[in-house]
Amino acid sequence: MVFKRDRLEQFKKQKKEPAKKRHTIMLVDDEEPNLKILSVLLGGSYNIMTAMSAEEAMEMIEAMDNPEEKLSLVMCDQRMSGMTGVSFFEKINNKIPKTKRILVTGYLDMEALISSINEAHIYKFIMKPFNRADLMLSVKRAIEAYEMEKQLEDHVKNLEEKVRSRTRELEVKNRALEDANQALEAASLTDPLTGLKNRRFLLKHLETDIAMVRRKHRDARGERVKNGDLLFFLMDLDHFKAVNDTYGHAAGDQVLLQVRELLELVFRESDFLVRWGGEEFLVIARFVKRESGAFLAERIRQAVEAHPFRISEERTIRKTCSIGFAPFPFFLDKLDGLNWSQVVDVADACLYAAKYSGRNAWVGMQANAETSVDGFMQHILETPEMLIENQLVDLMSSLDDPPKIRWKKADH
Repeated sequence: MVFKRDRLEQFKKQKKEPAKKRHTIMLVDDEEPNLKILSVLLGGSYNIMTAMSAEEAMEMIEAMDNPEEKLSLVMCDQRMSGMTGVSFFEKINNKIPKTKRILVTGYLDMEALISSINEAHIYKFIMKPFNRADLMLSVKRAIEAYEMEKQLEDHVKNLEEKVRSRTRELEVKNRALEDANQALEAASLTDPLTGLKNRRFLLKHLETDIAMVRRKHRDARGERVKNGDLLFFLMDLDHFKAVNDTYGHAAGDQVLLQVRELLELVFRESDFLVRWGGEEFLVIARFVKRESGAFLAERIRQAVEAHPFRISEERTIRKTCSIGFAPFPFFLDKLDGLNWSQVVDVADACLYAAKYSGRNAWVGMQANAETSVDGFMQHILETPEMLIENQLVDLMSSLDDPPKIRWKKADH
């Protein structure tokens, strides 16, 4: 089967047959009898394209879409008018690098032979006059080499695509696993009812803030630190048990959810809001002035008191809260005097003082120049009145008469 140049367009549009691929060979020679002989020899097994010069062959290759897929072999005579076979192969090397090349010559030109092997990347060098059987075998081997390389390339591409596909699948699974792990981690640090942080979150994250606060105060060398404190607020809803007993636990849950909304209105996103247990909440206002404790505590108290807690479509109820607070560091002259857990204990003592003194109130405490670290926690837990009476701490409260604050539950 022989194709002249005028049949190139018809060849380009030729549909692939479902049978085994019939390879195409381009024959390039400036002597037409040579082209006819080679076409007859090879045309029974292969598609044949012919060109009378290297320049014509280059034009035909340039006109093809994806010529490397369409041309399995190019056979070219070495000595032609115009461009030589070696020069032709060198020029088409970048265009069709995988297509096999056979150089045919009637001259034993070693320089051309070496050049063609090194520069033109030929597959075979055939001398004229050629033996028909040798020629057919050389062409067959060249086509087989082309086919094997193509199959190997397709196999490698297929493997690479499988690897890419598998990699994408693994990436998706890894992302899903990471998301699941993050969700589990978040769940382990979050109160399931309110969505606020829990004690585990505090244990995991608070130490970083504690270290930063201590470093700021140490670097200040006795000077006041702007926004260098942590304020610990413990808030407890007053008579919350009555909500559960009267309206049911679902109503109590609704109240707790709305407390979260109120706390989020009072505090910043960067502050830690923690459900401490039951109806008790712990808030850590981060990197603030300790003097702002009273202001923030009053905002909490007012927000809860003014809010109509909706427990069903038909009913709202009113609630109040009690609050205790204390700053960290508690002692400015002894930064390690109390750890953060002990500061929470101080805030807890203040919280119960607010409750014992009538509820719907807040009480706060901080050290002054007379406060001693020695025995302080024992006094807070056992005899806080002594500290107050002797002005060994500074006390703040929303109550009208702080000296009459009750630190223990009244006997009945």
